[in-house]
Amino acid sequence: MVLPTLYGREGNTLYVHASSGARSSRLFASGADVCVAVTHVDGIVYGRSVFHHSANYRSAVIHGMARTLNSEADKRHGMRVLAEHVVPDAWDYARQPSAKELAAVSVRVLDLTEASVKVRTGPGQRG
Repeated sequence: MVLPTLYGREGNTLYVHASSGARSSRLFASGADVCVAVTHVDGIVYGRSVFHHSANYRSAVIHGMARTLNSEADKRHGMRVLAEHVVPDAWDYARQPSAKELAAVSVRVLDLTEASVKVRTGPGQRG
């Protein structure tokens, strides 16, 4: 299963967000191995031929067993990491999540020790 979702990184920990009722949350809670893939496109490279079109990008694939944060304090911290990753300084300006909102969200953490990273930069091939 592949689903788009918000994430945030703090040190060697990846925080992943979902609804507490989502199927992905149940899979995480079951202790299943997971794979998280992230790609950031830096630019499109156009060639003289469509064969030589490409993209400059940074990508990471992380494998492991995620754990779900259960305490309100841990969830609140995870939500802060997520918010700050999406919009820096957002946590200080937005209303904080209520207890009801925290109960409706699932925050999982995944250690970044098993990851593969690939980067493509520069111009396309000439041809």
